[in-house]
Amino acid sequence: MSRFFVACALAQCLHKGYRLIYRALYLVLACATATSLVAGELRHEQTEDGSHVAWYSPPKPGEAGLTAIARYEPDRQRPSLYILQLSFAGGAHRFADCKRAFWRVDGQPAPQIATHYSQRTTGAVHLELFTGQLSREQLQRLASATTVEVQLCTEKVAVAADDLNGLKQVLAATRG
Repeated sequence: MSRFFVACALAQCLHKGYRLIYRALYLVLACATATSLVAGELRHEQTEDGSHVAWYSPPKPGEAGLTAIARYEPDRQRPSLYILQLSFAGGAHRFADCKRAFWRVDGQPAPQIATHYSQRTTGAVHLELFTGQLSREQLQRLASATTVEVQLCTEKVAVAADDLNGLKQVLAATRG
């Protein structure tokens, strides 16, 4: 399955409701993991329901993946929705008891980014996902940081520098 097809499916799901966003993001991550997308990738997609600019970075063993999406409604010059998803691949349910993510930007607590925990398994791919909607200002704060860490239960997870650069790319592509 091509990543273009997956991205188009994501855009269509975004239009149909927030709950479907989780399923669409999972589909993107599962396919990206299965097709061995190693580095992150910035995508611009146009559909009849609107368009989106997205940074896709699948999780690598022992590391988090990050996906950021700026969604445009038809005939809009500015994004109407920003979504951020932190993902983890593996066989264990590491974060099943952690329903909240606490973000730290450059060592300081960040304004709370409300996330929803979910997990999905398809074949051999098991993903744990923290997905949330955020404002452009919150995305700008994350993108401008030198370091971003997320506290999940007792585990601290650092967001990779490449993913922070991906957030900058999403912001640059959506200046509108």
